[in-house]
Amino acid sequence: MKKIVYLLIALLMFSACRKDNHKEEEFLLCCNTPNLLVKLQIKENLIPEDLLEKVAIYEETSEGKVKANIVYNFKKDGKEYKIKYFKKDGYVIFSFNVLHDMDRTFGDRIIKFSLEIPNNKPIALTFKGKYYSIPGCCSAPSINQAFLNDKEWKPLEEYMNATYEYHYILPEKMLEKEEAK
Repeated sequence: MKKIVYLLIALLMFSACRKDNHKEEEFLLCCNTPNLLVKLQIKENLIPEDLLEKVAIYEETSEGKVKANIVYNFKKDGKEYKIKYFKKDGYVIFSFNVLHDMDRTFGDRIIKFSLEIPNNKPIALTFKGKYYSIPGCCSAPSINQAFLNDKEWKPLEEYMNATYEYHYILPEKMLEKEEAK
């Protein structure tokens, strides 16, 4: 009789463990950020120092043009700083989120931006991206293609394996002076 009771207790415990394990499998752990960051690099000598603060990137949404957040956050000496751009290796670098869907909705999307540098014609930046499934995780963002004024634009190869960040260099020939009115 004791053996039967022990057997029943063992079966109940085993089935309870299986139910708990099944519930854990249904819960998705978010293994990454829902945002995908682009770092736009422009040669330092192409934009005069006094115009750097006036550079703007606008996302074209269904509500119209919305200024993209191009604030770069970093920590130094235990303090957090926010800047609009930073300089490195002869480049001015602007960071902004291309994919920023907090719901991580699956599927393809096209995101359009306008880079506006004072005294230059606006430059169209277009990104084709998506959120894709990662087994056991939330969906992750990815850029499939980028276009600069409707011409394909390749990211820097050395950053291709970096985590959720793409680096693009703005070619010098893209900066066209605006015609005087």
